[in-house]
Amino acid sequence: MLKEITIQNYKSIKDEIFFTMEADKDRVGEYNHHYININDNYILRTSSMYGPNGGGKSNIISAIYMLKAIVIGSGFTTPTTHIIKNIFSNDEIITETVFFINDKYEIGYNTKYKIQIINDTVYAPTPSFNHKPYFIYEEITYRKKGDSEYKTLLIRQENGSIISEELNKAGTNTKVKLSQGISVINHLFQTYANTTVKLVMSLDVIKSLWNEINSIIRIDTPRFISQDLLDIIKNNKDFIINILNNVDIKIKDINIYDSNTKSYPIYFTREITINDNIIEKELPLIDESSGTARIFWMIIEFISSINKNSIFICDDMNSYLHPKLFREIINLFNSDYNKKSQLIFNSHDILNMDNQLFRRDEIWFVFRDNNYSTKVIPLSNIVNYKGEQVRKDAKYYKQYLEGKYGADPFIKKGFGWKWALNNILNEILYVSISDN
Repeated sequence: MLKEITIQNYKSIKDEIFFTMEADKDRVGEYNHHYININDNYILRTSSMYGPNGGGKSNIISAIYMLKAIVIGSGFTTPTTHIIKNIFSNDEIITETVFFINDKYEIGYNTKYKIQIINDTVYAPTPSFNHKPYFIYEEITYRKKGDSEYKTLLIRQENGSIISEELNKAGTNTKVKLSQGISVINHLFQTYANTTVKLVMSLDVIKSLWNEINSIIRIDTPRFISQDLLDIIKNNKDFIINILNNVDIKIKDINIYDSNTKSYPIYFTREITINDNIIEKELPLIDESSGTARIFWMIIEFISSINKNSIFICDDMNSYLHPKLFREIINLFNSDYNKKSQLIFNSHDILNMDNQLFRRDEIWFVFRDNNYSTKVIPLSNIVNYKGEQVRKDAKYYKQYLEGKYGADPFIKKGFGWKWALNNILNEILYVSISDN
C-alpha cells in the first residue's frame, strides 16, 4: 500500500509537495473503518483531490504513475506530452520519494532522474515522442515489522555503481555498473529476486518494492484489448452484467467475438420492443456511451486487481459518471469487500464532497501559487482565523464554493465574453470593409 509520496520539479510541481495516505488519527475521528491497520500504521483506502483546472491535480496522478513507468518500464515509451520537468525551473532533475507498506516491511524509495527525449517530432502532423529515463540517484531504505529505525539497503550513484553492504553479504554482484536508463530495482528484481523460492531479506525487500510499484494501476479505457482482459470478462460475465444492471445499464448479455467474426470483440445485448415484440439487439461496446464504457472498464480493473492489493489511480474520476455511480465506487473501496487496495483520484464532482462519504483527511485541495507551482493541502489541515479545524459536520462542498478553502478559480464577472466578442466582431467588420 502507498503510505506517502514527495514530488519536486515534475510538470507543474516546482517546489516540493507532500501527499500522504496515512490517516490523521490525532485530528480526524470519523469513519475509522476507512483505514487499515498495517504494521501499526493506519493507511487510508481512498483519497480525493479537488481544485481548479490547471492546478496540477492530473500531474500528481501522473507523477505516481511515472514511478511505475521509469522503474518497470510500463507504457513509458508513449507519454502524452514531452514536458516532464517543471518548465519554470532551470533544473532538469525530477525528485520523487515514496514509501510503501505491507505485512512485512515499510520500504522507502528515493530517486532523482531526468527524461531524455529521442526522435522528437513535435512539429509533425502527428506528434511523436520517444523518451527514456536517465537515473541520477536511487536509494532504498526499509524497516522490518516491529523495528523503529530505517536501514539503508542500497544507494545507486549516477555512474551506475551500487553501494550496499547487505547485498554484498548476500552474494549479489554489486560491482556491475548499470546503464543510466535502467532502474536498480528492476535490475535486481529481474536478475535475483524474480523467483518463488525463499529469498534473503535484502532481496525480499527488493521483490516487495518491485511488487508495490507494479501494483500501481491507472484506470482508463485500454488502448489494446488483450486476451487476458477478454478472459476476465468471460470468466466474470454474470457478475459484470449484474453490476451494470444494478447501476441502471440494462443489458441482457455480453458476447465476445474473435477478429474473424466481428471487427470489435465486445458486444452488449439489449432487449428492445418493436411492434410489441421483444427482440434482442447487439451493440459493440465502442458504440456505447462514454460513461457506459468507462464504468465497464472500471469494473474489469476492479475485478482483476482489487484482491491483489492494488493501488488504483484515476484522472478525472467523475468524467462521464453519474454522481450516484461515483458514490458507489467510493463506498466499494471503503467496504469490507476491499481488504488492502487503494483508490487515489481527482475530481470536480463537488456533490460528493461531503461528510457522509469522506473523512476530512481523505479530501485534498490542489492549486497553484503566484509562481505557478502546484501546492496541496488536506481538508484536515485547514483552519480558520481562530486556528479551528473545519468541523466534521460542515457542508464541505458549500464552504468550498464559497471560497473558504481556497483552491478555486477566480472567474471575472461575465467571464470576459463581452470583451472578446466585441473584438472578434470588430475584426470581422474591419476585414469585410477592407475586402470591399
